[in-house]
Amino acid sequence: MGRPAAGARRRRLPQGVPGHPRPGHHHQRQRRQHRAAAEVRAVQPGRQGLARRDLLPSNDDIAWAASSKINYVRDIGQNLGDIIPEYPASVIAQCRIDGRVRCLRNDAAPDVLWYDAELFRQWGYLPPATWEDYERLSLAIAQDHPGYLTGFLGDAYAPDRYLWASGCPTNERISEKQVRIELTDNRCTRIRDLLTRLVDAGAVSPSGIFSPDAAALGRRLAMSPGAVWWGNFLFRDTWKVDPGRITAAAPLRWAGDDAPATSSEGGGLWGFSRHITGVQLQNTLTFARFVATDPRWQVELSVGLPAYGPLQQPWLTKQRQAGYLAKFDTAAAAFVLASTIVRSGRDYTRYNTGTVWTHTITPALTSGQPFARAWDTFGQRLTSEARSFGYAVRAGP
Repeated sequence: MGRPAAGARRRRLPQGVPGHPRPGHHHQRQRRQHRAAAEVRAVQPGRQGLARRDLLPSNDDIAWAASSKINYVRDIGQNLGDIIPEYPASVIAQCRIDGRVRCLRNDAAPDVLWYDAELFRQWGYLPPATWEDYERLSLAIAQDHPGYLTGFLGDAYAPDRYLWASGCPTNERISEKQVRIELTDNRCTRIRDLLTRLVDAGAVSPSGIFSPDAAALGRRLAMSPGAVWWGNFLFRDTWKVDPGRITAAAPLRWAGDDAPATSSEGGGLWGFSRHITGVQLQNTLTFARFVATDPRWQVELSVGLPAYGPLQQPWLTKQRQAGYLAKFDTAAAAFVLASTIVRSGRDYTRYNTGTVWTHTITPALTSGQPFARAWDTFGQRLTSEARSFGYAVRAGP
């Protein structure tokens, strides 16, 4: 693989962005990966510098960068046509905007069911397979093992791991100027009602996964839906849960759904400028291939599952050798399955659903207000937020 030229211009990423708490999962990982990327930007006399490729601070930024008004990011469908088919379809789907591929995903972040295998062994539990079973077991744990938790509701990823997982239309893009938001849809009310019962029972925490008290709470987390990157970034590196306790099972499914489906929490996006040509373009595409397909980046440095399919097994081999997770084969199978069944219908938009959630649901729960009332406020604010960004909001099918 050729090397990009020296003197590469690199956009400085903000340290905190709406909906992604500082220091945040992406920012710490990106700083470490950017240092590695610098190693491939070696001096090549007589060549111009790499220009205009950005790891977007927030995934919703791609909606702005790909809009007809801004039109910053290029369609890379032809430039990188040989590697894009190697991504699991559901991983790259959100980068396909109006028939064009406007971004590359850095890492896959599908949700699985995390659980403490040691606690489950002691208590005689099996991991739930459905959301209905998850609710029943959560209520049993809240009653029989006070102080242990089965979820977090206070962070900006919560609407992804719960609402998106249920198929609730909060970010359904109909066109560049129209979205569907319908919180009275059955796929919304079923998760609303489930969360209402879990909140009332004290089974889930109003704190978020990045909150100051999250480490202490995380060590009392019996189970929770959560992204693949939770394993290394949260349980191992942030919450300091002992090795050999945590493992993952297949994503939860709804008993009445025809097929299993899951959601996703983050997973960085690369966008590449359409305003460059010649050497700059070639250098940029070389860089794109590196961050997408090179194991020095995706296997050696990523705490999460690579988005690029051929590197998922090498990454899993490294995780097996690290020996942190319990029941590794089960967890690995869950990771790979989850990357192939991420629900469609949750598109990148100029408004940030996570920000609206943390400005409505989170303060309501921390102050002891009923979840159902907070849900109504969230729905109203989400619609207003979408309209403030110029969207016409459609309710109903």
